[in-house]
Amino acid sequence: MPGLDRVVKFLTEHGYERRLRQLHFGNSVRIGDDQLPALWTIQRRCAHVLDVAACPTLYITQEPVGSGLTIGSNKPLTLVSSGLVTS
Repeated sequence: MPGLDRVVKFLTEHGYERRLRQLHFGNSVRIGDDQLPALWTIQRRCAHVLDVAACPTLYITQEPVGSGLTIGSNKPLTLVSSGLVTS
């Protein structure tokens, strides 16, 4: 659809992304080399395979149902539920 990219950028610039971050990431834990390093390694490998320039920050939330999402136009973030992660 022509112009859809402009509409999405407009919504993002005016707080849509910020509200989504607050809604989804308020009860999440950031994953990295010091917190679930095996999961962080998978995230980096996926970013490399998909040729993503900067690996999105990874968060995990306590949810028994498996789900995940990525949001962000400038600084993407990935949220994965604990239902998708096995120890």
